[in-house]
Amino acid sequence: MTASIQFVVPFIVVTFCYVRVSVKLNDRAKSKPGAKTSRKEEADRERKKRTNRMLIAMVTIFGVSWLPINLMNVINDLYIPTSTWVYYNFFFFLSHAVAMSSTCYNPFLYAWLNDNFRKEFKQVS
Repeated sequence: MTASIQFVVPFIVVTFCYVRVSVKLNDRAKSKPGAKTSRKEEADRERKKRTNRMLIAMVTIFGVSWLPINLMNVINDLYIPTSTWVYYNFFFFLSHAVAMSSTCYNPFLYAWLNDNFRKEFKQVS
């Protein structure tokens, strides 16, 4: 039960929201008036590819970050005696730290995968 509330539902919501963002951006790009040159079409395709790559990376990072702690919770929910494991506390601490650190990754993903973000950041600094 814990895994579904803490992991499955948020993962589905995050995935749904990012899919909606991607669809809206695609619709907006298609509805721009004016004739498109092949160069502009290629630039639009490249921008769409980069945006989708960033959105997929964000969902993947969320899933990978929260999966270990939720696997440990599922194992505990199944009444497997994990407290007798030699390194249980270490693995619990590590998986908890990775899950909590997931909130820090988005700015790095933006900086790494978004050219406009990097340009603006360079202007500010």
